[in-house]
Amino acid sequence: MRAPGQKAAGTFSVESTRAIRASAPEVYGPAIRVVSEWLGREPSGTSPGAKAPNARWTLDARERLLLTVTTVREGSVTLGLTHSGIVDGEAAPAAKAALKELLAGFELSA
Repeated sequence: MRAPGQKAAGTFSVESTRAIRASAPEVYGPAIRVVSEWLGREPSGTSPGAKAPNARWTLDARERLLLTVTTVREGSVTLGLTHSGIVDGEAAPAAKAALKELLAGFELSA
């Protein structure tokens, strides 16, 4: 039997989002820079031309971080971060809190 929030592979995933009044192109580059600085590494892959532009970071053999910028309406986007592949379920709440804190401090001037 799986624990609450546990995926079929036995890992956990957490996410956090933030609404921002700006266009996807205005948010995408600065968001990648902020997350890359926070992680201390560049993304392992990016998809700037996707319907929802995204970037991916490989954290270790199982863990990944995904950034997505989803247009809600003209001039408004949702910036999302998803940390997946978390092996220790007890670490998930702290991982979610870290994502929330990172998004709360995000500014376009970054």
